[in-house]
Amino acid sequence: MPILFAQNFWAGLSVWILLFISDYTLTLVCARLYQKGVRDKIVFEGSYEITPYFQRDIDSLRIVSPRFIAALALNSTLLFIIWWLAPPVVSQLYVFLLGH
Repeated sequence: MPILFAQNFWAGLSVWILLFISDYTLTLVCARLYQKGVRDKIVFEGSYEITPYFQRDIDSLRIVSPRFIAALALNSTLLFIIWWLAPPVVSQLYVFLLGH
């Protein structure tokens, strides 16, 4: 599987984007459940989100976040640059950055 991602930029990027979006979405769903009543049983100090960059958006239950869109675009661009610049021998860096 890493060979497919190393050779085909779009396959790796598509899976990465899908996982990035699903992480934000599931965090948002769980934060909504927490605010609707779980916080009466379990108390988190501070924000439900542990990443400081997204805490404000998750705490306000913002479905479409400009910060999230910016992070998605920036990370996708950086992944493309690494994939494009890395020769086939060094493509392991790209696969590593995908999280494989």
